Amino acid sequence: MQVSRTRDRDVTVTAIPVLLRGTRTAEKQWVKDGVVLGGWTEKTGPEADDCRVYDLPVRMLPFNSLECLTNGKKLGRLKREYGQRLPEQAFLKLRALLSLTDALRSRNAELLRQYVQRQSVIDAKMWRSIAESMHAQSPEEFAPWSEKDRNWAFYTSKERVLKRLKRPYNVIGAEMTKLLRDVRFVLWWVDREGKFAPGLYCETLETALAALMVSRIQSSQALAVCQRKGCENTFIRMKRNQRFCSLRCGNAARKAKERSKKRR
Repeated sequence: MQVSRTRDRDVTVTAIPVLLRGTRTAEKQWVKDGVVLGGWTEKTGPEADDCRVYDLPVRMLPFNSLECLTNGKKLGRLKREYGQRLPEQAFLKLRALLSLTDALRSRNAELLRQYVQRQSVIDAKMWRSIAESMHAQSPEEFAPWSEKDRNWAFYTSKERVLKRLKRPYNVIGAEMTKLLRDVRFVLWWVDREGKFAPGLYCETLETALAALMVSRIQSSQALAVCQRKGCENTFIRMKRNQRFCSLRCGNAARKAKERSKKRR
């Protein structure tokens, strides 16, 4: 089990770990945290019983991996480390949903505006994809996509997003249910601890990040902006009172404050 503790006496989050398939090194060695015994089935013939069962090596996705939705470098490292892809459309949807969950938890109007903007862009792209597909099939009947169509699609999408937000928790519930439909609840052997533990196995990075998002909806974490002057990077807050994105930024801000006091 992953346990995230904060300085807030009333907040302790215990989450079932999220698992992805283990990766292999160039020497064909597995990089793994444990195995799901009998978790991988391979068809060997046409009959229903024609299959072979393997143990499935798995790796645990760190609880703070959601930071990759606000940091492109961290996303690149995560994809390389776990050998997974995250399609652009999936990334945009997860980032928008993260903004919405954090907006509702922190009652932050700016995060809510971010969600409306991001979700409107996603929906407008869907309209464009449909229109271009129809034009490709029947160019004489359907005109090509234009700037006027783009503006119409965006503002129409925005109106619909705002209408759905009258029941924001319904939006979160419906979106998360769709994202989590392929999650498997498994019992896996944890190599480091030498015992069995429950886990949520996900085939894709998109599903795994969505599963992590469920684990932190009720935690103390939220999307925040670094308070150090000159940094202002977005990051996932690990404590309610966390003001800086890293220890280095926190130390730099404190030293700057001390120098400012000495000048006075």
